[in-house]
Amino acid sequence: MLVKIDPNKYVAFQGNGRKVTDLEAENKFFGIDHQKLGEMLAQKWNFPESIIMAISRHHDPPVDDTYGMLISAVNIADMLVHALSIGNSGSYYISSFSQDAWRKLGLEMSQLENILIKSLDEIDKVTDLVNELRKK
Repeated sequence: MLVKIDPNKYVAFQGNGRKVTDLEAENKFFGIDHQKLGEMLAQKWNFPESIIMAISRHHDPPVDDTYGMLISAVNIADMLVHALSIGNSGSYYISSFSQDAWRKLGLEMSQLENILIKSLDEIDKVTDLVNELRKK
């Protein structure tokens, strides 16, 4: 949404070489950060509370919260897809790794390689499916 609101301003913001999420800098530069903007849109579109919370807290997951597991999963997924350049969110930074979120999911670092391999395999399957549907 920040790109859509003012593409040139967004390019100027990203041009400062940011490699991590900086919600304070977004607030200072745009007057709002992407978590708050996403939360407002999700509320306007009547998304379920769990989705609204996942959007609004994905960079600072509250592990003791009702939706802590979901928000932790989104936090880790966000960090991984940016780190692996999966898709294109329009941003060039990688979310900070939350050890609390990782622990909340009950995962061991030794499992990460298998998780990534399985995830990339699923992404390949979806890509193949989308490509087939486009041919029709």
